[in-house]
Amino acid sequence: MRRFLIALFLLSVAGCSGSRPAPKAAPSPVPAGNSAMTTTTTTTTTTSAGTPPTTAPSAEPPPPDRMCPVGAIYSTPPPEWTSSADAPAGMRWVFGQKGNVVGMLFADPPKAGQDNKILWIVKQPREGFPLQIRATRLGSQMPISLTPIPPDSGPGEIYPSGVAVPTPGCWSLTLSWGAVQDVVVVPFI
Repeated sequence: MRRFLIALFLLSVAGCSGSRPAPKAAPSPVPAGNSAMTTTTTTTTTTSAGTPPTTAPSAEPPPPDRMCPVGAIYSTPPPEWTSSADAPAGMRWVFGQKGNVVGMLFADPPKAGQDNKILWIVKQPREGFPLQIRATRLGSQMPISLTPIPPDSGPGEIYPSGVAVPTPGCWSLTLSWGAVQDVVVVPFI
């Protein structure tokens, strides 16, 4: 009787998943083999309206203290509205949670303890406002304010910056210019 019940259970479990094809793994948006980051899968869909690419956690997420929940680094072409900035093709980038900013990574992957060049491309006009960046390591309550970046670069609506954080981990960067604000989570190794 016990074998019959086990066989019945195994058949019912197999029947629930037997008709669906296995999902294809997308490339990881963060470098492979970096245990300090969450691996996420990323679709290659970005709209010209600038909606964020969709991310989903991998089958086995790392422990909570190592997670970078929204800090994916993308390898796909950035949204169409960034084209006026004339950023080099093939660069990896990060995306604001509200869709107002893209950060092109010249330092890839970004490293803690050094100046990481990031070209911030903003969707809304700068209107003469400097870019303010406040960095907070996830799990910490102590933000670091970085030097404001003047709105004096071009082409397009850009702010070239150097971002230096003291320790590795996932850092939430709150970017604001005028009344516009967005948040980008960036994994630093």
